[in-house]
Amino acid sequence: MEINDTHFKKWALDLMFELKKEVYPSLKQDFDMMNNYMTLINKFDKLSDTEQKSFPFSTTEVEFRKDDFTSTISQEEAFSNTKEIENGEIKVPKVVI
Repeated sequence: MEINDTHFKKWALDLMFELKKEVYPSLKQDFDMMNNYMTLINKFDKLSDTEQKSFPFSTTEVEFRKDDFTSTISQEEAFSNTKEIENGEIKVPKVVI
């Protein structure tokens, strides 16, 4: 499939965002590269015999460890190592600007 400016305009409109014409050449180059990769991948023998996956590893063999309850500390002990407490919670500095 040949990707062109019309595709970029439609996709941007479908996704409801503005796409400047200056980025079209770069996007075309990226899509052409992806198409070349897909052409190479499709040349593998027996590729159609494989099952499609969204994740490359099987997750059916995952075994979670058992949580072991040991001990807890009181709220006063938890607050003893902090400078600011507000409404019964530890106040931390804002990290998102």
